[in-house]
Amino acid sequence: MKTFLKNKKTILILGLIFILGIAAVLAVKCVVPMMEKNKGLALTKGDFAASMDAISPSAAVDSSLSEKVASSAKAEARDTVSSSDTSESSIPPSQVSNPTEKNKEVKAGQLTAGEWNDLDNWAFLSDLMNKKEYANFQNQWGFSLFNHYSVMIKNGDVPIVDAKITLKDNNNKIICYARTNNKGQAHLFTGSFQQEESKNLNITVETSKETKTLSDVKLDSNNALVINMESNQDNSNILDLMFVMDTTGSMSDELEYLKSELKYVIQKTRESNGSNLNIRLSCNYYRDDGDEYVVRPFEFTENIDDVINQISSQRANGGGDYEESVEEALDNAIAKHSWSENARARLLFLVLDAPPHHTKAIVEKLQKTVDEAAAKGIRIIPIASSGVDKETEFILRFCDTATGGTYIFLTNDSGIGDSHIEPTIGKYDVQMLNELLIKTINDYVSK
Repeated sequence: MKTFLKNKKTILILGLIFILGIAAVLAVKCVVPMMEKNKGLALTKGDFAASMDAISPSAAVDSSLSEKVASSAKAEARDTVSSSDTSESSIPPSQVSNPTEKNKEVKAGQLTAGEWNDLDNWAFLSDLMNKKEYANFQNQWGFSLFNHYSVMIKNGDVPIVDAKITLKDNNNKIICYARTNNKGQAHLFTGSFQQEESKNLNITVETSKETKTLSDVKLDSNNALVINMESNQDNSNILDLMFVMDTTGSMSDELEYLKSELKYVIQKTRESNGSNLNIRLSCNYYRDDGDEYVVRPFEFTENIDDVINQISSQRANGGGDYEESVEEALDNAIAKHSWSENARARLLFLVLDAPPHHTKAIVEKLQKTVDEAAAKGIRIIPIASSGVDKETEFILRFCDTATGGTYIFLTNDSGIGDSHIEPTIGKYDVQMLNELLIKTINDYVSK
């Protein structure tokens, strides 16, 4: 009898252990599907153990299993805040308004930036260009920012906007072209590509109503030459606004944020200036040779909503090496788009993180393109992103200075993306990128 009772007790214990084992297996089968159904809710090891206790308090939980399940859940949660073309680091969960919703668009107003205008700080730039590192950059790219002169075109106290200016030597050889900005000012360079400076200069100013030529002009680099016209220009209310964006893989850390910022800027520009300006908009994208595309261009349009949708569909991919087809993108943007013949302003924002390849043909093409932009009155305004080095900074600052633009650069203050170099400039203010871009656009179109 005692033996029977002892065996019965053993059987009961074994049965209880068997039931508890089944309970543990069922618990795993219940919890894992529940986690897959509710992606984005990462289950920690402690959470998993608690759920097991609720189902079977006396069940022994295998710690390695709980860690694997928790790890899988966390991986799924991470996937909900990254698109198919961006890495986890490109859209940190803390920066997304609802990280549990897949493909949730990043909010604008997060990237930080600074701005520096070399035309307003010419002494600083001249000193910089005399330093060995920057002298080497000038020789390598055939760029020179010396021999700069400023002219002001007016009718009395009224600035003449978008006047055409041609600078020639005494043999009637064209040295450079320029167009006045909204303040009636134009910048002339007599040796942008290390040509010999001519001492005998002739300036021709052309407006919609008259043409005036001044011979044997004595230009002073320290003082603007003021030229008075007899009549006003027929002022245009057109704003040609173009964004040219690098969409190679290296831009993935910031592209989603930049897309949101640009869409915000476009919308706000329309809201604040739509009644006063006829806004023509174009967004173009580029990568490098061998990628899905080198340049993906879109013509100017007044349908801003279409452009905003177009920006949303872009993804970062391709590239491979450091340099990209910057010169091809600029050539396409400036030479192969229908920029307005008469405009209040023509602005080209160049968003990138890498320089062009360095070959003789590419250098010559870039020089020609910058010359053409200046002649058409297209202001190149870089937005330098993470990855830009000192050589790229020099190239970008040359492009914006030679065309009457300004230099905008992202900073580390936002904590977004990879590290950004500190530009070699004077004191500047850190601002939100979207507000800075709106301010910049308004600076170029205000009366």
